[in-house]
Amino acid sequence: MTQRYVPVVLSLFMVLGPLSGAALAAEAPQSPQSPQAPGAAAAPALAPRALTLTGIKNNDTITTRLPVFSGAGAVANDVVTVWPESGEALCTSAVVGADGAWTCTPTRELALGEQILFINETTPGAPASKALLHRRIFVKPDAAPTDDKPCPQKDEKK
Repeated sequence: MTQRYVPVVLSLFMVLGPLSGAALAAEAPQSPQSPQAPGAAAAPALAPRALTLTGIKNNDTITTRLPVFSGAGAVANDVVTVWPESGEALCTSAVVGADGAWTCTPTRELALGEQILFINETTPGAPASKALLHRRIFVKPDAAPTDDKPCPQKDEKK
């Protein structure tokens, strides 16, 4: 003899009967709401800001070894640090402004070739990071100078 198992949802349906939208709404927990003046519009909920890096996307190729990094941070007065995977920080003093914006110019040049950059936001005095981004970029040499002088050439024939 084999037993048949009825799925739990179907079992509850058979015991409780169908739940209509009104029954579901009556059973749903209600969230506390702040009192509002009659006729006042509800204030829109503000989403928290997140750490961003603008202008440089993943897998971008850049032609400057001293790019200006900028973006938005989560909390004003937080510090944003930018560093390559292979070494010490490029920017350590970018502070998130009241408007959420931050900007920094590296203190040294990026190495040529593929780079993995990390962008970190921390609150001064707090032990943990708030947010961490990473971007893979390719750094090519700066564009050649545009002077009109020809390149010197050696004449090997005599």
